[in-house]
Order: sequence, then structure tokens, then C-alpha cells
Amino acid sequence: MVNAINRTQQQYFTKTIAKQNENVSEKQNNQQNKSDVYIISHAVEKNNQTEQTEETEKEMYYGLSEKEWRELASKYDVENLENEQRKKLLTELKDKGIINEEEYRTTKFVLIPLEEDVMEGGSIKIGEHKKWDLEQKNWLKKYDAIAEYCNELLDSLEDSTRAQNIQSIRDTYLKIADIFDKIAEERKTILSSENKEG
Repeated sequence: MVNAINRTQQQYFTKTIAKQNENVSEKQNNQQNKSDVYIISHAVEKNNQTEQTEETEKEMYYGLSEKEWRELASKYDVENLENEQRKKLLTELKDKGIINEEEYRTTKFVLIPLEEDVMEGGSIKIGEHKKWDLEQKNWLKKYDAIAEYCNELLDSLEDSTRAQNIQSIRDTYLKIADIFDKIAEERKTILSSENKEG
């Protein structure tokens, strides 16, 4: 805006004071216009790049687009999920490359480290420990709880080899909880928009 005012004033004074310098002034104006066009063009380009970056970040999460997350959310309610449905979801996540084979096995069979390393491998299946309720269908909450439990174990461990194993299990459950959280959020968005339409 300032540049536009300056141009207008410059043109006015050029015409009234020194008509013979018209060619010089016109050249200067053209350069100024060219400069302004470049600045505006550069600003628009920068804006577009920012929007594209924001769009890419918005669209990509664990390598999936928003559309793909919505599809998962429309099929699975991770806060009220039957065991068979949970296994289907984990299989789908593995097929899409979001989780690897080891993460799939750990979360499908729900391997949990023992408080004391009394069994070979130091892992048990869910339901064999007083902390885990098989009837609970909120798998987002359950995976979060297992990750938290692993953290508690790590705080009291001195055996570094066992600590690495537990840390790996914890990281897997944190990742799955994060994925399930994303699905839960998408599901809430879908239900909210359906309620507004209905």
C-alpha cells in the first residue's frame, strides 16, 4: 500500500515539476512496478509453500492420509473394540506398513513383561496378571496402561539387558496407543459431523 501511494505521488510531481524527465521517471516507475510485482509474487510463492507444507503435515501421519485415517476410524471403535476386531485392525495396520511384524506380534498377543523374570522370555499373555482385565474393550486405554506399567518396571530395574527388552515392548505399546488415539480422534470427528448433519 505504501509503495502504491509513493508511486502516485511520484507520478504527480514528475508531471508537474519536470515534464522533460518523463522518460526517466517512467523507467524508474517501471522498475519500481517490476520490483513490487516480484515482491508480491515472492510472497504468494512463500505462502503457497507454507500451505503445501502444512497440508502435507496434515495429510501424512504414519504414512497415511487423512482419508485413510477416516476409513480406519469409520470401521473401528478402539475405545469399544471386540478382540477379533482388534486383531483385524492390527493386521490392517501391518498390511499398510504402519507397524512391523514384531510390533504386530507383541500387540496382537499382548505380551507384557513380568515384574520378576521368572518365566523364560519374561513375558506373559494378557489376563495372567492381576493388573489386566480381559473384559475391558477400551484397547486405547489398555495399551496406554501397559506402556505405563513398562515404565514403572524400568524405574526399578538394574539389569540392562532386561531393561532394553522392556523398553522395546514399552515403545511398541506407546506407538500403538498413539495410532489408536489418532483413530479415536478421527472417529469423534466423524460422529460429531454426523450429529450436526442429523
